[in-house]
Amino acid sequence: MKKIILLILGIIITTTFSGCKKNTLNGTAVIKKFDIEEASKTVDAYMKADIKNDVSGMDKLYSSSFVKKIENKVISNVIITGYKFDQIMQTGQLGQIKVKVTKLNPTAVYASLETYTFKVIKESNQYKIKDIETKNEKETFVSGSGIRLRSKDDAKTLLVTNFDGMPKYYYEQKDKAKTNMLPVDLSAFGVTALTYEGTSQALSTKGNNAYIEVVHYDESMMTQGGTGMQGGGTEGSGGSGGAGGSQGETNIAPEKPLAKEIVPIDIISGGIINNMVFSEDEKYLAVQYVKSSGDTSIRMYKNKTGEQIPFEFEKNYPMDKVNVLINIFDKNGLVYTVTPKATNSNDPAIKDIVGKWQIDTKKFKPSRVNG
Repeated sequence: MKKIILLILGIIITTTFSGCKKNTLNGTAVIKKFDIEEASKTVDAYMKADIKNDVSGMDKLYSSSFVKKIENKVISNVIITGYKFDQIMQTGQLGQIKVKVTKLNPTAVYASLETYTFKVIKESNQYKIKDIETKNEKETFVSGSGIRLRSKDDAKTLLVTNFDGMPKYYYEQKDKAKTNMLPVDLSAFGVTALTYEGTSQALSTKGNNAYIEVVHYDESMMTQGGTGMQGGGTEGSGGSGGAGGSQGETNIAPEKPLAKEIVPIDIISGGIINNMVFSEDEKYLAVQYVKSSGDTSIRMYKNKTGEQIPFEFEKNYPMDKVNVLINIFDKNGLVYTVTPKATNSNDPAIKDIVGKWQIDTKKFKPSRVNG
């Protein structure tokens, strides 16, 4: 009898184990059936198309149900300058991918940092975007005589800096001996750009001596919501004019700026800065500018020291024959495009430099990029 009981228990245990194993294998098969890496590639392709305003390329990546909800894309003055994958998750047959996206207005003082949340499904054996949600993380803009920052959906904004917080004289990077101190043009702010973490930003000014700097925020002010106007209030307001002070007299201290530290970068004489983008690790800043002659090129700097990298685009790509434009700053380096001027389109001397290139952030060597 004892042997029979043991035999029955053995059969039950074996059957239960086999069932668990089968369920585990089925669960693994379900997970493997959905490839999160392939889903991420779809999102990457979408972002690349979005940067180029390639509407047809974006449409191909929507699911059949989502494409019916899409409205025609309207070209905006605010452009995407870069993106960085932030979080990748998989739940069964659904991939949820968060991407940090930086934007700016090349003709105004405006920049933003947003989080795009993509929901990706597998449809007809292809990975398609089922839904896209966007969330504002930070936006920065000019207000009065200063640059202000709004975080998320806060109604309150913080002063980043104003002209009082900028140097009045500085040197061009090409002035290696630092013998010619130039007056910084502080007539108006120019293009600005945020980092992916939203803890610092690049600022520029307009004028004959356009100036560039990177400001690092006092993060304690951001978490506390800033200090606002210090000492506010009005003395004697509503009083009768007695010994309590003059009616209408104010005692308002200047607002404390969010900028804790500045790193002066460069002065570009006779140029207008129309694009700036940080590297994903925030160690480098690429700046695109156009001279009064229409010649366009870029410069790349180390954010910690403000010095220019040991590769000068102006010397390697003659500005009188080609224009150099920022494409994107990905994890491998800065991708840029070299295009011939209309008068030099058939010049054999530049055929070897025209096209898409990438400069790495280790050896600072340019290499061709396909596509």
